[in-house]
Amino acid sequence: KRLSRRWQMLASYVRSHASGNIDNLSFSTSALRGSNYGPSPFLDTPNSLFNGQGTLTNDFENEVTLQGQYIIPRVDVTVSADYRYVSGQTYTAEGRASEYLIDPNGSATDPNNLAPFNQGRVRYFIEPRGARRLDAANNLNLRAEKFFSFEKGSRLGVFADIFNVFNKGEATEVSIRYGRTLGDTVALSSPRVTRLGVRYTW
Repeated sequence: KRLSRRWQMLASYVRSHASGNIDNLSFSTSALRGSNYGPSPFLDTPNSLFNGQGTLTNDFENEVTLQGQYIIPRVDVTVSADYRYVSGQTYTAEGRASEYLIDPNGSATDPNNLAPFNQGRVRYFIEPRGARRLDAANNLNLRAEKFFSFEKGSRLGVFADIFNVFNKGEATEVSIRYGRTLGDTVALSSPRVTRLGVRYTW
């Protein structure tokens, strides 16, 4: 809705899906999440292809955005709100091994049937890529701003921003190594932050 009667609003919904066998985090972490693999080292071992095809980390299935603005009468204070809901990132339990079975049909406990990988310890997915997902993120930001007009069209704005209004600490990264720490929080979203500012336009 365009600005009229002192208010305006924008709403959007996005449905998406990202899949493949090279992750979409960044170039340096493009194979296994959290690994220092680029595309070339990723192909050095077929173990990287095990469970490699699937849902990528940045697979935001659902995203809802609401943005609105209202100008309070008489005091002419503009209040703005920005709300975003987005599905959580996916993650996959990861195993590590430094040896392989010489005879696949032999015993895994027989030291004579084990040999070290030439490239050292390898990482591999022990479940289909993207089998797990972080909780969805909900975030609300607010702004209040008052303008003072001067000659020749110049204006002074005094504003206050509040980011993460509800101060929600949402996990943005978890441990993916298989074991007792699997799923433990590694990084959280930023806490509530308040910012005061002044801007002058002419």
